Amino acid sequence: MKNLFLIFTLLMLLPFSLSAQPPVAQICLVTVDTSLTHNVVVWERADQVSLHPIDSMYIYRRVPGTGDSLIAVVDYDSLSEYHDYDANPNLKPYLYRIAAKDDQGSLGPQSLPHTTMHFVAVENGSGEFWLKWTPYVGRQIDYYQCWDMTTTPQTPDLINATVDDQDTSWQFMSAQPGTYEMKVDVSWIAGCTSTKANHNTTRSNKATGIFTGTGGTATVEEEALQEVYAAPNPTSDVVRVTFSSSTWTPIKIKVMDVNGRIIREYPEMKVMGQYHQDIDLSDLSSGIYNVLLDNGKVKSLRVVKN
Repeated sequence: MKNLFLIFTLLMLLPFSLSAQPPVAQICLVTVDTSLTHNVVVWERADQVSLHPIDSMYIYRRVPGTGDSLIAVVDYDSLSEYHDYDANPNLKPYLYRIAAKDDQGSLGPQSLPHTTMHFVAVENGSGEFWLKWTPYVGRQIDYYQCWDMTTTPQTPDLINATVDDQDTSWQFMSAQPGTYEMKVDVSWIAGCTSTKANHNTTRSNKATGIFTGTGGTATVEEEALQEVYAAPNPTSDVVRVTFSSSTWTPIKIKVMDVNGRIIREYPEMKVMGQYHQDIDLSDLSSGIYNVLLDNGKVKSLRVVKN
């Protein structure tokens, strides 16, 4: 009798506990759109799990220092992808999550994160031309492919394919003086299908510029260096200075003390995209130092050494 009472109690509670379960949503992929100007978040309706009909999808984007911020609410009956026109894929990678809300008003947990690939072209102080990109996060891939879009974006030339999903840089040793337009995409076994289109790859932003040779660098604009920050700050040893360059203009990085003396100076480089420079301050006295980024216009960061 006691066991029957327990079973009866569980059966009475079961519908209530199931009805209280919020929907679970997952991203299929995030990518840069075909025009290479903004990001797209894609999900498949068949992958969303909910006891009650889903009413809407919540889109979140990572904001450094503040966490994941809600950027949009999309009606579930609309296309199962979101175009983030406020994101600039040429500046940095972006992290997204989604969540579903059912018609009972229950909002489910945020999904696992997916991060866009960010492509960077770098010509270092030795004249070496490197293609670098951030790895795709959120889904297993087979390998990466580097494309030259100079002839036409519709028929780009494949210039390199990695042997696995671990390589995220490649030295373009055969580059000739001239203009290149580059991007990276991935190969994987199966893509995903939104209500708008089939997606069988994810692509990066496009980097454009004169990657070798000496003339024709772009005009330096007021905001050619963006997303400039230093972390950790304060620091006791190494600080990482991160910046995004939108022009193929030489950049000099210097560290100065409060008296204006140069105590660190790094070889001039050219960068198209987001890049970082680690600066070792461990041998310096505690105090305030200024990190200068100079591409014809100067950006200054104050760094505190503990």
